[in-house]
Amino acid sequence: MTSPTSPSSLAIRRALAACALVSLGLLTGCYESSTPLGPAERGVVNPEFLGPWTCRSSANPSDVATLLVLAYDPSRYVLEWRDKEETTRWAAHSSIVGGALLHNVRELKPDGRDTKWVFLRALTPTESDLALAVVKDDDLGKLTEPDALREIRRRVRDESLYKPWANCQRAAAAR
Repeated sequence: MTSPTSPSSLAIRRALAACALVSLGLLTGCYESSTPLGPAERGVVNPEFLGPWTCRSSANPSDVATLLVLAYDPSRYVLEWRDKEETTRWAAHSSIVGGALLHNVRELKPDGRDTKWVFLRALTPTESDLALAVVKDDDLGKLTEPDALREIRRRVRDESLYKPWANCQRAAAAR
């Protein structure tokens, strides 16, 4: 186990939390938008994603955190990311984009202020595995927001649009 203040432990916190934290947006390679890819009312909660997950950073697999995915209502999720040092909560909803499913995710700030959206792809290669990737900022940050959202829609099936974020395994349910 690494120390909570070790460089590797801090790296996963920065990489994962920063994607959803506007205040840390400059530290990430995640594209951030003031608008989601679609309205929350059209989202659908996928039961495959619900429950606790043990996640490892794609950048540093020795860094481990817990992801709890809950249905807020039939179209939205609440996500809780817990590492050794802090807990971050996000709101999320799905959007069908070019025939692919992406999740619109933003941090739930304790003071209620709005944060920017990041876009997450969640794949379940098996029922016990969850692979998370975020839409990268690379070339999108140079575009106007409407053009960037059009580019995401155009390239949704292009692997180079994404940055691996975390690999998760379903955690045993508490008894």
